Parts: sequence; structure tokens; C-alpha cells
Amino acid sequence: MHFLIAVLQLQFAVGGSPAVSQVPTAASSMDYSLEAGVIPVDRSEYTLDAGDRVMVTIEGGVSEYLLSVGVMPVETRVVTLDGYINMSGIGSIHVGGLSIDEAQLALDASIRRQFPSLRARLTLQLPRVVNVDLRGMVVSPGRYPVYATKTVAELIQTSGGLRIYGSQYGHAITHSGDTLTVDLSTDPVTSRFRSNPFLGNVHVVEVYPSAHPAFVNKMGVVSTYDVGQNGVSLTQLVRELAVISGNIDLPGSYISTGDNRMITLWNETTGFADHLVMPFDTLNLVPHESAVFVGGAVRTPGMVSFRPGATADWYIQAAGGFQENASRQNIIISSSTGILENVNTESYIIRPNSTIEVEYSWLTRNSDYISLALTVATLTITVMNFMK
Repeated sequence: MHFLIAVLQLQFAVGGSPAVSQVPTAASSMDYSLEAGVIPVDRSEYTLDAGDRVMVTIEGGVSEYLLSVGVMPVETRVVTLDGYINMSGIGSIHVGGLSIDEAQLALDASIRRQFPSLRARLTLQLPRVVNVDLRGMVVSPGRYPVYATKTVAELIQTSGGLRIYGSQYGHAITHSGDTLTVDLSTDPVTSRFRSNPFLGNVHVVEVYPSAHPAFVNKMGVVSTYDVGQNGVSLTQLVRELAVISGNIDLPGSYISTGDNRMITLWNETTGFADHLVMPFDTLNLVPHESAVFVGGAVRTPGMVSFRPGATADWYIQAAGGFQENASRQNIIISSSTGILENVNTESYIIRPNSTIEVEYSWLTRNSDYISLALTVATLTITVMNFMK
């Protein structure tokens, strides 16, 4: 299953010919210059290692005596290859492999041995850069240098997102050989990815292909989600994907099923449709501004609000119907899939943001030429009669 989207939002990169989500792929031009300060991370989860830059701040400043023995009010130190930070006037403190909270305890213990009344605060100023191999169903697999504070979802976004038929499932391998589960579906309770590991201790991430894909078409960006062999309810899918936003026209959105049916996604009376989303179904999320332009030989040319599942004939009738001089067999339909001519208006289903042009009859379209020909003929006859 997949969604990144996206995500992924990832916002997944979870109708028609599916297209890959367009996400910047700037792995080679990543900016590693963060502003000096404190990086917001979970102090109980982030593990310090070689290359991390930390900042130690003495609470309340330091006295002349402390300055004389080398203790500075603020110091920044990089964790060494063997896991130490070397503090002026305090000494070496081993922090490698410790969480920030655990490293704080080690710092407190070292300070208390020399300066019992001194208090200091340890924070992460700049995370280390790690190299992670990204494999599987992503747009641009390869090795990526990323900050250790980044997550699997952010790495996938950096690579350009998931490929069509890429799922929301995968695994990550740590430097110690442990395997971590990746599950980028959203927990409806917490609104967070179910399993989105940090990359600090990871060297390989692999994304699985989707065995049972359903698609989400959100304003032309198509994402994939593995719904399993038995499918999932529409309500559950919408909650896990978290793709419904304020600019989506819910009554205008629809599901196109694998067996060529169309189901309205939502209505005011019953809410989301009681539908089991099966493999190869597509959720078509229509923006509020979606409409269809009907022009040419109709009584009231103009924009008609999009109606999922409606045929070309329905839109023509919504525009007042055919004019008397319309050529009912000559209909031109333009959409994101191309231009079609002479379609069966009673059966052809219109996509959002299409254009329907009803041509005028042959006599109407050529009336000027016919008038000119009649005028020339009349003049010719007049001249011939005059010359007799």
C-alpha cells in the first residue's frame, strides 16, 4: 500500500493513465547550512553519534573563577569518532549511542564531580549527515546524503516520491543489522504515519511494490495505495490517506471502479459512500472550481458545474439544449486526455474541466459563402438579361 502521500502528504504519492507525483529531487544540491540554534527533536529518541554538533549552555552564566579555569558560558562541540565531546574546564564526556536526555545525565554527572552547584543544558545544534541507500519503488533510487533527523517519508520525498504501483510499505536496515518496519499509512487517531523511522542509524531503505493497488487522482496527481486482496472501506481509506482538504468538492468527487462503474464519493445525507475500495478502483478528487464549458450551437453557452458520471448529452441539455441550426452529429470534446470528435453524446462520460463544442449545421457554417454565391449568380443573370 502506498501514500505518500505524501504525503507523502506524502501524501501519496498514494483514473486514467496514472502519473507520478512531481516532487523536487535535489539530492546532489542539498543545503547543509542550518541556522545556528537548537534543532527540535525528540530528546528521548534521537541518538547522538559521530558528527553531531551539540551546544552546551551554562545556566545563569559563569563567574570569573569559572572563566579562569576554562569553563565557557556557551560551547559548541562535535561528537568525535569515538563518541566523545570535549568540554573546556570539564573534560571529555562520552555521549555516543546515547539519547539527548541520556547525554544530558552524563553531562550533569561530570559537572557535579567538579562544580557541584553548576547546571548546564545540552541541545542538538546541527545533526550529522548520513548516507542512506534508497531502493525499490521510488522515482530515483540511489544513495542520498541526508540529515540524521530526517525520516523515511522525507527521504522518499527527496527522491521524487513513489512510483506508480509503489506501496506504503517497506523496511529499513540499521547499521547493526536490525530490520525496521516502514508503514506510511496514517493512523486516524494520531494523524501520524504508523511507522516512519528516523534515518540516523539506518543505511538501507527499500519500498515494496503494491500487490493490490488502488489509485487516488487528486487534481491530476495520481498516487497508489495497497488496499489488500479484500479491499478496505472508503471511510478507512480516506482516513488513512488524509487526502481530503478544503479545496476538494466532495459531492463532485467520485470513484471509478475496476468494473467501469462510477460511484459518487459523498453526499450530504449519508456522508461517504458505503463502498469497499477494491484493487484498481480510483478515487477521483475534484477541486471546487471544476466545471465543463459548453459552447457552439447550444442555447445558453457557458460553464456548467461538473457532475460525476454525467454524459456529454447531459451537459448539452444543462446548457439549454441544441439550437435548431446545430449539427448534432458533430461534437468536439477537449479534455486532459486529448481531443475527440463525433462522439456518442448519450454514452460518453465527461471528465472535469473539459470543453464541449457543438458545431453548427453545414448550412449555417457556410451561410456567408452561400449568400455570396447567390449574389454572384443573381448579378450574372441580371447582366445576361441586360445584354439581350
